[in-house]
Amino acid sequence: MTVEKVIFIVGLLTVSFWLIPALILTLKVRHMEGLEPDLKKQLIIPMWTVPLIGNLVGSFKHIRRYSLGYHHEMKIIRGWLNQIKAQVTASPQVALEIALCGRLVKGYGGTRERTSEQVSVICQNASSNEHISAEYIVNLRAAAMADDTNEAFHTILSES
Repeated sequence: MTVEKVIFIVGLLTVSFWLIPALILTLKVRHMEGLEPDLKKQLIIPMWTVPLIGNLVGSFKHIRRYSLGYHHEMKIIRGWLNQIKAQVTASPQVALEIALCGRLVKGYGGTRERTSEQVSVICQNASSNEHISAEYIVNLRAAAMADDTNEAFHTILSES
């Protein structure tokens, strides 16, 4: 089977995935008794437009790599991965704890900024301190997850 056939089949399955349910719902709405024609139109139009809009928005994923947000995220991810690589030979346990810090990054907007900053700070501390302990990183990670205000996180940072 050629690549073109596989792409065609996947595309056909994708279209049928939203087309068949929308068609069935359209037929059900059209045969409903007692609904005014304007209300039927209002129910039918969203069933066809929502999947189309979803596919349209999904087609922009190729443009994402040119955005500033993407480059910012990649910078944080590269720093995190480089720190894991740097710690593997010196202290595998510290490398594991840094790797687990990747689970901190969550959410959107302010939450995403805060959690990304926490991972960056943990990685910077690990790179500037040769004798960092795995327990210290565990404590930082726990403090980062403890509250949304960063108070516990900054408290542990200031104690070191």
